[in-house]
Amino acid sequence: SDRKAQSRSARCGEAVNLLNIAKDNAQGFLDENLPADEEKDTDTQKEQREQIENFISELDDVIGEAEGVEFPGMFG
Repeated sequence: SDRKAQSRSARCGEAVNLLNIAKDNAQGFLDENLPADEEKDTDTQKEQREQIENFISELDDVIGEAEGVEFPGMFG
């Protein structure tokens, strides 16, 4: 199958792309559904926003780690 033929770095790159898509979608959800409004926000809205912001931050950390992985050559 095609998947088995991909290098480890290519598979990692694919995973990073998917993580970036997830991060972008989470940010889009946050911007559309929970825009910050300090005067009108309920405690629940503040908590939900904080949870999503934490999730985005965690995704950023994972993406950064994955991008920093180096794959040595198989035969060198």
